[in-house]
Amino acid sequence: MGNKLTGEHIEAICKQVYGRFPTLMGVRPQVKRQRTDHEDRFLLRFEATLPLPDGASLSIIVRVVANSAGQVLKLTSSR
Repeated sequence: MGNKLTGEHIEAICKQVYGRFPTLMGVRPQVKRQRTDHEDRFLLRFEATLPLPDGASLSIIVRVVANSAGQVLKLTSSR
């Protein structure tokens, strides 16, 4: 069992996020390791501020929990 998320895994996760949230295209995630009793998991946090037509802005945050094999276990978003 690996304890590191490779660049290839991060790229694959990014493609999934960009497919679901095209407005985040090009946003690089912050990656943090989370240890559990059974395996290492990784939290990838994507954050962007989008301009709205009325001049206001909208913050969007997408959080992805993945295992060391790069498999997405949970994806949540807030706006």
